[in-house]
Amino acid sequence: MRLATGILAGIVCCLLVACLPPTRVYHRSETVHVDGWSSGDTLIFALDSLSQDRYMMNVEVRYTVDYPYQDLWLVVQHNLVDSVHRMVDTLHCQLVDERGTIQGVGLSGLYQLQVPFKEIEVRKGACSPLVRLNHCMNGMLKGISDIGISLER
Repeated sequence: MRLATGILAGIVCCLLVACLPPTRVYHRSETVHVDGWSSGDTLIFALDSLSQDRYMMNVEVRYTVDYPYQDLWLVVQHNLVDSVHRMVDTLHCQLVDERGTIQGVGLSGLYQLQVPFKEIEVRKGACSPLVRLNHCMNGMLKGISDIGISLER
């Protein structure tokens, strides 16, 4: 009976630890120019002072009702795998769904959406990783106010 109670208590403890929310260890946003965001305007994030660990990287988009599209396509350049090679990925951010429902949270015409990007692993002795973000859509984008990066452990 005592063994079963001990095992049950151990399982409950493991479940409680597994249910803890992730811990945010890095967050930074860059403001986009008020006149609009050109595809040539690259936002750079230096992910320095990270300890050796695994992190979930999210891209955060703050936008207004003036944004004329449902989607935002981003080019994400990073050296997260190793400091020598720069990887290039695209990230699709759906800001408004097919029915016209705004995604994310916000009030009074300003909204913020967090989009999961990828899980990264920082290894011992790795140089400071850099993340560069720009959009790959046509023309100048109005209605995007901030773009950010967050890391959660």
